[in-house]
Amino acid sequence: MDTAGGGLVSRLATWGLAAVVGLGALGGAWPSDAATTTAFGRFGWITIPGSGTSGPADPYPSWAPVSGLTGFVTRVRVFLWGLSHTRPDDLDIFLGAPNGRNVMLMSDAGGVDDVSSIILYFDDCAPSSLPFDAPLWDWTYRPTNHRADADVMPGGTMNGLAGLVGLPASELNGTWNLWIDDDWGLNSGQIGVGWFILITTDSTRPTHLSCAGPDFDLDGFPDLVVGAGAGGGPHVKVLSGKSPTTELMSFFAYDPAFTGGVRVAACDLTGDGVPEIVTAPGPGGGPHIKVFSGLGYGTISGPLGSFFAYDPAFTGGVFVGCSDVNGDAVPDIITAPGPGGGPHVRVFDGRTGAAIREIFAFSPGFVGGVFIGP
Repeated sequence: MDTAGGGLVSRLATWGLAAVVGLGALGGAWPSDAATTTAFGRFGWITIPGSGTSGPADPYPSWAPVSGLTGFVTRVRVFLWGLSHTRPDDLDIFLGAPNGRNVMLMSDAGGVDDVSSIILYFDDCAPSSLPFDAPLWDWTYRPTNHRADADVMPGGTMNGLAGLVGLPASELNGTWNLWIDDDWGLNSGQIGVGWFILITTDSTRPTHLSCAGPDFDLDGFPDLVVGAGAGGGPHVKVLSGKSPTTELMSFFAYDPAFTGGVRVAACDLTGDGVPEIVTAPGPGGGPHIKVFSGLGYGTISGPLGSFFAYDPAFTGGVFVGCSDVNGDAVPDIITAPGPGGGPHVRVFDGRTGAAIREIFAFSPGFVGGVFIGP
């Protein structure tokens, strides 16, 4: 996974938070066309519970100031950095916005398996909710409350962070509060680094939260991932979905001298809410699959970053796609050979990189290749 502390430091620097040591509230932003994503938050230890074996955390609440927002809200995401607890389902974590709109980020989720210094991202565009009784790990989840009737927290609640979309952004300027309560005894934990809010605004008021397609610049508009066809180099570009003439990323996935083109797919394989780019060579290239960070850090770490889907001697090219085949809320990589190869479709686990499915989509003697649909 690419969500270790060091990677998150780089993300905070990208979001304008270059100073990532010490305590205190921090803020920063990066522009994207008319849209801007701004990061606010607070570094500092939160003890859970503040005393004894149950009850409110210390501090209660932890607060962070937000200022300078204009336009309209298109997306809000939150992440907790360094969460540890010996029984996560004891936790109620509640976020309060300055305008009185609030959301339960997490309640009665994660079961009884302890967690240590994990990073939880909350985003209403995430593919899955927090599990009720399965272990938690570094990933992006939708805000989840498994037992709303049992929670007693300050103020009212709303249905997820999407309830803020479309509001005048000025309503979110002010003090945000994070309340954490341990509602059962005998267990304890802390947030060891801090918590942060990512607020995306635009001059155009959206009618709803848009989760369609990969969003690299986090402006609420799905972006375009393109690769050169046969006869071109392995040139990959990401174009803004809001302003297609704007290039968000541009790189060569393989040797620039290769002229077989490149096939691409996009999905979030690191769980940070930003999609990665999966590439495969076109005709004349070996079955070399690569996964590039959506934040421009090159190939991701681990076995998924670079691997051969078939015999390295095969040079018919490969088609790629992404889908959660095994139902674990993590996209998996799907491959199929180009012309000259049999109809051998393979699926590689998005967590481990291991091959988990293999089928022949047509007669094994067919060598015309297989296309993968979206």
